[in-house]
Amino acid sequence: MVFSKIDARNGAFALVSEDVDGSIVTKDFPTYRVNEQRVRPQYLLQLLLSAPFQKLVGHCSKGTTKRQRVDVGILMSQQVPVPALDEQDRILNHYLELLGDLKERPEKIAQKDEL
Repeated sequence: MVFSKIDARNGAFALVSEDVDGSIVTKDFPTYRVNEQRVRPQYLLQLLLSAPFQKLVGHCSKGTTKRQRVDVGILMSQQVPVPALDEQDRILNHYLELLGDLKERPEKIAQKDEL
């Protein structure tokens, strides 16, 4: 997992594959290994991209309007409830179903945001 300190409040989080392990990034792009025994990477990514989490990231950012950087210490001190893996799978599968439905039924957008 990697994110941009500058654009995290705009959803700049990404999962990266193991084949880029050892790559060099600047200090503005912290990297983390996802403990897959506790959280599904795709579930984590969707959580990080959710509106409530983006609001939290905004509160953890400092600086001028265009160049606000996330204070990683503050962000990492936040506790986020993580359900059991089978519940993560259920939530993620339901979420992905809703995304598929969005192409055919735009009224499902509200349900996606609520989830």
